[in-house]
Parts: sequence; C-alpha cells; structure tokens
Amino acid sequence: MVLRPADDAPQQRMAGLLEEYERTGISVACWTGTGPARPGSLDYPAERAAERCAAGLGVAVRCATAHRSRERIASGYEEATDVLTLASAAGRRPGVFRLNDFLIEYAVLRQSAVVDSLLAIVKPLLANDMLRRTLAALIESDFNRNLAAQALFIHRSTLDYRIRRIEEVTGHNPMSGRGAQVLSAAMTASTVAEVIRRRGMGIPMPTP
Repeated sequence: MVLRPADDAPQQRMAGLLEEYERTGISVACWTGTGPARPGSLDYPAERAAERCAAGLGVAVRCATAHRSRERIASGYEEATDVLTLASAAGRRPGVFRLNDFLIEYAVLRQSAVVDSLLAIVKPLLANDMLRRTLAALIESDFNRNLAAQALFIHRSTLDYRIRRIEEVTGHNPMSGRGAQVLSAAMTASTVAEVIRRRGMGIPMPTP
C-alpha cells in the first residue's frame, strides 16, 4: 500500500502511523519516504488504513494498493506507486485506488511510442488555457455537459462552442466515446510526463 498525504501533513505524525502499520503486517510507503517492508495483510482493508491515516494526520489522503506475496513485494510497490501517480495526475479526489481503476492509462503509459502520439494530440490544446481547463472539466465530470458547464461557470452554448474548438485543435470529439477515451488518456499522459519531469529536476509537486 502506498499513501500520499497532502503536502502539509505533519511528518512526526506520519512516522508514528507508519510504525503502527508495521504491527499490522501491511507494507506501507509514503510518497515522501519508505515505510516498513512487510507483506500485505488482506485482513486490514486499504479503505480502513486510508481512513485511519487521514484521521491521524488531519489531512486528505490518496492511497493505492497492490497485493503480492512476500517474494514479489517489490513489484507490488512499483504497481501501487504507478497507480498513485496516475490518480494524482488525473486530479482524483482522496480515496483508495487500484490498478483496475486505471487499466487503459496504465497500459498506455508503458508504451513510449503511444505516449509520444498522445502528447502530440494535446500539445496545441495545452497552449490554450481556456480549452485546457474546459477539457479538464469535461473529464472531471465524466463528460457530463451540464456538470462541466456548472464547474466552469459558463452557459451550455459556450461549452458547446469550446467542445467544437477542442475537436478542431485535437482532431478528436470529446463527446464521442473514442474521442473521450483518447483525450482522457492524452491529458493523463501529459500530466504524468510533467510529474516525471519535475521530479527529475527536483521540483516539489503541489497536491492537486
């Protein structure tokens, strides 16, 4: 299990919680440091662990889990970390995430040629802040026009115009099934690429 508390989480409390999890037999790691390396325990649900962590720290927590045997714990840590990166990059609300929540994105991001193609699709859109925010709102609202318009504080007709502009710029209609899938993956790929770039430069990442 990998946890990502908000950036203002008190470090002393975090250390205490990691010691508590060590006694449960769960292998826990924090985004900012590694916890005890032990096999996971199915008797201690990740949801409960995340709730206890959030309550103990007094801040919101994202959590990703992967179940592995003792011999494969390293691959479980890698998978959970990748899933947590995707959840953070996608701006998901605090909660517990698993590989099944990001099957398409996970598969896509492991193919560099596909990632390059996706980045090329959204590159012109990212240069237009209005269209970028509009697509992000559509993705966040699961492509519900009414919810997206409300989130952006704009009229539906204005949103419809922006949707047409997004299609013109990217070549994909965000309101079609395929277009929504491609653009969602492209936006996630773009955000993950930025996360990786910032980490490589040692730039602290803000909590979405």
